[in-house]
Amino acid sequence: MDLKKQFSFPLSENDFVHEMVDVSHHNIQIEKRFTYKTSEGVMVFTISALWDYLKELQQELETRYVEGHPDVEDYPDLDNELDIAMVMSELKGNEKCHGHGPAYPVDMVKDVLSRHIKF
Repeated sequence: MDLKKQFSFPLSENDFVHEMVDVSHHNIQIEKRFTYKTSEGVMVFTISALWDYLKELQQELETRYVEGHPDVEDYPDLDNELDIAMVMSELKGNEKCHGHGPAYPVDMVKDVLSRHIKF
């Protein structure tokens, strides 16, 4: 992923999945369950649930941010506040198969997000 070019959030779940994992090495099952527990007891996001989670987080941050700034022209670019490209870059390659396709430990996702949310 070229992080130097302008980044925009993947428009579809399919685009996100293909950006994050090598689909030739994983059996991708689009599940709508948000998290699963692995046999070791670790809570994980499936790849599709991660897309949903990040998209909802971005929308929540936009709503909170916009409500706090009454003058639309004064909004800084929200992409500079939540660096989704860096979040994806740090998570990419750390997926683990858990029986429903690739997944990311919830704690890892939260840790990465904590480093890339600036407000």
